[in-house]
Amino acid sequence: PTFALPHGVYVYTNDPITIESRPLETFDKLNKYDYVVVQNNLYKEVMSRTGLKPEKIHVMGSARYCDEWVNLNRSRFPRTMEEPAHETGDLKIVLMTTKLRYRVKAARLLETIDLLARINDVHAVVKPHTRTTKEARMYEDLPIPTRTGSSSVELCQWADVVLVIGSSIIIEPLLQRKPCLYLKYLHDNTTLYEDFGACWIINSEQELEDALLQLAQDRSRVPYATSDVDRFLADIVTGGQRDRDVLEDYSRFITGGGTGVH
Repeated sequence: PTFALPHGVYVYTNDPITIESRPLETFDKLNKYDYVVVQNNLYKEVMSRTGLKPEKIHVMGSARYCDEWVNLNRSRFPRTMEEPAHETGDLKIVLMTTKLRYRVKAARLLETIDLLARINDVHAVVKPHTRTTKEARMYEDLPIPTRTGSSSVELCQWADVVLVIGSSIIIEPLLQRKPCLYLKYLHDNTTLYEDFGACWIINSEQELEDALLQLAQDRSRVPYATSDVDRFLADIVTGGQRDRDVLEDYSRFITGGGTGVH
């Protein structure tokens, strides 16, 4: 048998999600495989709508974000954050960007970066999207440092607060139980994590500043519930089965020729 294992973790709940005003991808090309393994039911629904036969699709959770791989990955990635740990007590923030083609408001993003540079008692850095190419110039000469060469996992460990625009990177800080601020006002898409209420939804620059000043005083005070984070992680990481051994299920499914896991 033949297996397809599409990469990435799909989190967008609208369509289209890119500035090209067309679906990001059609999946009828995957019909040539016997089995297609996806991380969550949202991805299955999207693939089914764009041409892939539903009976070929198996929801098995995210190998990238399951406990076994996350723990192994955290123990092995190279450490690059050598700067002082800010004994002053400044709130450490990392802004995780998203590729502009995902309907990101570039001018407003730059204004937000300027805002982060102006807020007192805050130490912010920017992580340009891993696959940023032509738009890399946008992140030159910013008023706050960029950390292109640092792992997103390491940056999440370093930060007190993580800011996201619209990608699956939010899963990492949620797994680390870090406060996550979703800058909804910086793009025109919608996401699964906002549907679950698994993050602090920020609708303007003023809301962002107020939230950061509040977190500077109390870094544990967030307006979303741990139970909503857990529901989101169960859906997106273990395919809806909280106690699933994701990598074991992948292994048994593939070596068993598509049998043994339901």
